[in-house]
Amino acid sequence: MVTNQGLKWLSGASIASVLLASPLAFADTPTYPDKPITLVVPYAPGGGTDVLARVLGEALSEDLQQPVIVENKPGGGTTIGTSYVARSKADGYTLLLAPPAYLINPSLRSDISYDTLKDFDPITSIAITPLIMVVNPAIEANDLKGFIDYAQKNGETLNYGTPGVGSSPHLAAELLKTTLGIDMVHIPYKGSAQATTDLVRGEISMSIDVMMLYLEHIEAGNVKPLAVTTSERASLLPDVPTVAESGYPEFEAVAWYGIVAPAGTPSQAVERLNDALINVLQKGEIKEKYKDLAFTPSYESPTKAQDRIEQEVSKWGKVVKKADIHLD
Repeated sequence: MVTNQGLKWLSGASIASVLLASPLAFADTPTYPDKPITLVVPYAPGGGTDVLARVLGEALSEDLQQPVIVENKPGGGTTIGTSYVARSKADGYTLLLAPPAYLINPSLRSDISYDTLKDFDPITSIAITPLIMVVNPAIEANDLKGFIDYAQKNGETLNYGTPGVGSSPHLAAELLKTTLGIDMVHIPYKGSAQATTDLVRGEISMSIDVMMLYLEHIEAGNVKPLAVTTSERASLLPDVPTVAESGYPEFEAVAWYGIVAPAGTPSQAVERLNDALINVLQKGEIKEKYKDLAFTPSYESPTKAQDRIEQEVSKWGKVVKKADIHLD
């Protein structure tokens, strides 16, 4: 029979044993991170997304006191690198820099081996960049209203170029067509470079793509900027109005970038990464580097990041369905 005094002794002994054991237990649980982190970029080295990853990775290494290694896994319209991360161990040591295609592929491709909304734990957004609508100088339009008038008179001959079917610029252009109530013929290219060259030459009438591609051409007068697609004007081109303020307040299309981890990543790692990324993105030197690349820092909680991803996947899914876009 155990007396009250005995219960007190047992209780005290139990507490004492927990207190004695706790340091050992905590010692066996390493603090995240305790080894290098791999940041997968689903593109080849050298492009804008790769540069963004390396700028961010260097700063993140300093904050986390662990190396952040950028690993390029291109191919499959970003699906190879994305699939690799989805299958990786959910321990916080393999991350994906998710580009705009991450939001588009779920409705565009039937060959992906992962579920964008279920197989990843979002950490945070890291950047957005506006797309810009530009036309060849021969087009008789100096603003969006003028372009609409021109399109209504020249719809059969008006065309626009993009870096490819299903690309972020392609979907933005299709959304713009629906919003403005105009028609244009899509001319897909294998990348942005040739589309830009043909726009300058006058082979195509209009293009929408990331701003960095056109800054020098705008300054030289080779193309005319009509509008940016974000809800606010771009700091690099403050005189160019947004589509929204040009009379279409419901319109917004941005190139979004985020960091995600395999689903099931420990909350400790997700929270630590979120804190570190937000801290890094608020630093002045990072903001300056972002500005040079025409990126704007963007960040939020993992929950808000998940909400954003769900909204964007749904938004672009509707555009793909309405425009009946297919990948051959």
